[in-house]
Amino acid sequence: MEMNVSNPTLSMLNESEQAQVEFTLETSTDLEDWNIEERIQRTVQATGDKFFVRIKSGIPYVTPNVLVFNHPSYGEILTDQSGNVLYGFSIDSVGGDPIYSGAAWPLAPQIADPEPDAGVTAALTSGTFSNASGGPWLKVNNRPVYTYASDSEPNQASGHGLGSVWFTIKPDGTLNQ
Repeated sequence: MEMNVSNPTLSMLNESEQAQVEFTLETSTDLEDWNIEERIQRTVQATGDKFFVRIKSGIPYVTPNVLVFNHPSYGEILTDQSGNVLYGFSIDSVGGDPIYSGAAWPLAPQIADPEPDAGVTAALTSGTFSNASGGPWLKVNNRPVYTYASDSEPNQASGHGLGSVWFTIKPDGTLNQ
């Protein structure tokens, strides 16, 4: 497979220190007739005195299984690939076993190495716990992660704040308290 990005557009926007990158993904079966599959536009915030943007080709796309969802009440929170909101139990400790073991808050399963969505800066790992059978289980910043059995639809987050101990998780891995 060969990728040729012949005309990506990069423009600096006024004094807001942002760069806007635009390009189009097109497919063809005969190299003459092309179908637009997706138009991509991203705005990137600059950091530091110098700022560079590069479009890199040839890297296979990996489907993320830990996603960032912009919840209307709680802001950016983590979900799994099915839209199940991920929660942290504030009583759990970093590197420790999960304290809760009931059916209302099942541990978030992780069958393969967790792949983060763009914007996830937390450390994602999977592993087992000495007090929980099965696994591997998802860990965010080396803490156990749960879903909430009463969330009846994707991205619902109805367990946020329950008992003042259950909270959605921000993209950096902190609890959304």
